[in-house]
Amino acid sequence: MNRFGYIENKTELQIDFNPFILGSLEKATLSGQCDNSYSYFKISEQFYKGNLNIYDTDNVLLDESEFQKSWRFYHENIIQYSGNTFKVYEFLSDDAISKWGNDFRVTPKSVDYKKDINGRLHPKYTFLRGFLTECEYFENASQVVDPYTGFTGLTYDNSVLKVNFDYYIGSDGYVSHRTSTRSWCIHNEEYSVDTKVSMKYYEKNQAKKEGKVRRLNIVDQITLDTGGLIVLTESGVTTVKQAEELALPFLDEFDGEIDKYTKGNTSPLISGIVSASIIAYPWLMNEVPGSDPSTTIQEYVIYNLSGGTVENVGLVK
Repeated sequence: MNRFGYIENKTELQIDFNPFILGSLEKATLSGQCDNSYSYFKISEQFYKGNLNIYDTDNVLLDESEFQKSWRFYHENIIQYSGNTFKVYEFLSDDAISKWGNDFRVTPKSVDYKKDINGRLHPKYTFLRGFLTECEYFENASQVVDPYTGFTGLTYDNSVLKVNFDYYIGSDGYVSHRTSTRSWCIHNEEYSVDTKVSMKYYEKNQAKKEGKVRRLNIVDQITLDTGGLIVLTESGVTTVKQAEELALPFLDEFDGEIDKYTKGNTSPLISGIVSASIIAYPWLMNEVPGSDPSTTIQEYVIYNLSGGTVENVGLVK
């Protein structure tokens, strides 16, 4: 994120910047480009000559006082430390900046990345067999259509921080507690070695709810994956709608078993998938692309459903 959002040349003369050139009356984004003292010096020089309009990230024209505030922020905290500052500080509100001081090389363990920043960061969730194992936060997110499956997803840009999760299983078979490890991205694109670790303990009811959410995550992911695999492997299927026409009757057949599965009785659904009719659903025998050893869609679904019981997960402690 750049507190200077855009720059506009007001003159008929071309203005050279490093690493870009600004033409006459041209408006260009500054984010990610003004990362050295030369660029900032040129911007300041041209601004006070009256040759440039500077806009913030909300496309609001900055007056002199606002420009000075943004200039001081970058000069004191970005240029001075030559890329060794934490990105999250660039997103802080003015109140938060005054609260946390001026040395943005300090690991931001006390910064609340949900309350202390302007706008919001975009979370990218990573699940492994139903468990949320990582959440990485980015400045930008945009929609993109997968050219192979036709499904709409998100692409992310400019990582700011990430949280990794580890789960621990008690003797009763439920999750007993979870650790969260936070690390922050520096301007050199490396993550901090200095991290913040916190612990969450689960009461019995919370542990049961965790199991239900995890199994729902598994079902949701399998449903999405199955549609994509049908598009990739089934002859004549080229769209998401066509894949759903094949997959939905299969899922409807096991509607009752899916409900039992999410509540913790996993055996009926797994047994049902094992004995599913390959005559009615021949695509179940299609090979998952890139699988080694070779795995059918049916085997893929069964394997992932087995993650509904914690003893089969493997990633937990």
